[in-house]
Amino acid sequence: MKRKVFKTGIIFLLLLAVSTLYAVEEGKSLTGDWSAKIRENRIQIRLMIFNDDSDHDSMTSFGLETIEFKGLQLNKEHTFTLERDAGTIRFDGKFEDDRGRGTFSFVPNDAFIGFLGKEGFGKIKSKELLHLCIFDVNKAYIQDIRKLGYKDVELSELVAMAIHEVSIDYIRQIHSQGLKNITIPKLISFRIHDVEVDYIKELKKLGYSDISPSELISLNIHDVDIPFVREISKQGLKDLSLDKFVALKIHDVDLKQFEVLKDLGYTDVDIDQIISLNIHDVSPDFIRGVHKAGFKDISLDELVSFQIHDVDLDYIDSLADLGFKDVPVSELISLHIHDVNIDYIKGFQKLGVKDLDIPTLISFSIHDVEPAFIKDMKELGYTSLSADKLVSLNIHDVTVDYVKSVHAAGLKDITLNQLISFKIHDVDKEYIEFAIKLYKERGKELTPEKIISMKIHDF
Repeated sequence: MKRKVFKTGIIFLLLLAVSTLYAVEEGKSLTGDWSAKIRENRIQIRLMIFNDDSDHDSMTSFGLETIEFKGLQLNKEHTFTLERDAGTIRFDGKFEDDRGRGTFSFVPNDAFIGFLGKEGFGKIKSKELLHLCIFDVNKAYIQDIRKLGYKDVELSELVAMAIHEVSIDYIRQIHSQGLKNITIPKLISFRIHDVEVDYIKELKKLGYSDISPSELISLNIHDVDIPFVREISKQGLKDLSLDKFVALKIHDVDLKQFEVLKDLGYTDVDIDQIISLNIHDVSPDFIRGVHKAGFKDISLDELVSFQIHDVDLDYIDSLADLGFKDVPVSELISLHIHDVNIDYIKGFQKLGVKDLDIPTLISFSIHDVEPAFIKDMKELGYTSLSADKLVSLNIHDVTVDYVKSVHAAGLKDITLNQLISFKIHDVDKEYIEFAIKLYKERGKELTPEKIISMKIHDF
């Protein structure tokens, strides 16, 4: 098979649905218009194919060297042809300087159609034959493909192989590397993604002898070249799986990062850690800043957690200004997980809340304790509010409005513990008023404990 078709410059466009493109009888000639442009020794041609059986036409573009055509001339009306095993394309028209246009007709080769039938391809559409002609899929190529073990190859696959220069010699070389069972689609992908035989050989020298076609394609898609593999191995990261090299490339791991991390004190770096550092944008400058803030022994995993939860240097400095110095890494992360921001902390400090430490702040945030709640409770007479009591009040949904309703019912001296018990036992304003009226009628003294007892016993 002639290999005059180069991957660069080839455009293969089928603009309509398959059912429309292939609605042509077997062996029928095709006609249409052509336009072209000559670039040095190559012609880029576009064919607009007329379809008499449909309202839709189709278009195919391709590039070939000028020597592929017979009778090609410039600046005159003439006929030139492209002759292949599959048939002949006749071009009528004119080139003016480097541009040309005219009409064309494609006549399939009946002998080639018969050959394809014997090879088991069944009925062949004229458009299929046209593509076989354009990309020079000939008898010898098809026979050699069969000899290499590909019995069930499709015509569309043959065309794709020709477009992407999957030559017989290339297939044999790939087979020689232990990939005899590679499929046609994978061979085409090899060519699309520039998987070369020398690349496979070099990987084997580096210890990667059992490589799948999919792995080779992925390596080439992500530009994992041999120098990169060698340099990674020099960092002491041996026996890495091929997918790890792909991950390093996907996440833009620079080989210099290993040296930088060593200079920062991280000598035993796991490959997954360095990938994670890049995913979460843990830069050397960020690490230096964290070290300067007093966290010299922080681990790489903790640095990643800092970035995941937005623990930045400004936050650490602001905490120190509020009196929270030398905060453990785990607590810093927990503060951010629970959205304990600087303004939230300042709100409690302004109110003079005692026992205010990091665990308490986290607990406050978890249980929705707000500075405004403390301020309102103090205005209601509850000035001695411990952290534990504040959390308990919020856990049991003792809101400011609830306290006001209890006071309005006549129990202004009720304690915080009694308020919590009221809430636990669903004592509301209406029930309090009922209990007060009942005890008043009987001339007995009523206490919050008695109200709770009445509620417990469904009185």
